[in-house]
Amino acid sequence: MTASLQRELDFIINAMEDGIYIADEQGIFIAINDVAAQLEGISPEMFIGKHASALVNPDLLDEDEVITLKVLKTKDVVHQYKESHNGRKIMVTGTPIFKDNILFRILIQERDITAITNLQQELDSLTRIKESIENELAILTKRSCLSSKLIYKSNQMDKIV
Repeated sequence: MTASLQRELDFIINAMEDGIYIADEQGIFIAINDVAAQLEGISPEMFIGKHASALVNPDLLDEDEVITLKVLKTKDVVHQYKESHNGRKIMVTGTPIFKDNILFRILIQERDITAITNLQQELDSLTRIKESIENELAILTKRSCLSSKLIYKSNQMDKIV
């Protein structure tokens, strides 16, 4: 690969919003973009040229948490969720890339889903509040109808009231 093409590829992966790691067929990291470095709080040099197994650390990561190793083992797409060093919620996808049916590269994408997760929690909370208000309104409506001396006998009217 020419130096010009390498610079172009570096520019492209650094323009992405997702964290990107690229490992070769043996699990050695050959590229990492700036977003991945920021999400992990590391410098790219800490990864480049290192095998994915170097990430295994009894205090931090076990082998099952290193997605590159999972992709090497399964030769299939792997998804997982993790929390970054600074508390961000990250969705990670490992994708094997094949050339002539032989594993050629492993692409790891990290997406910060903290905002989405927070919005989902807020939506869940608002949904519970809405349901509580609807239940209270139904009770008050029924009480109001009962106290208004409305006379009816049908089941359909009972559902309305």
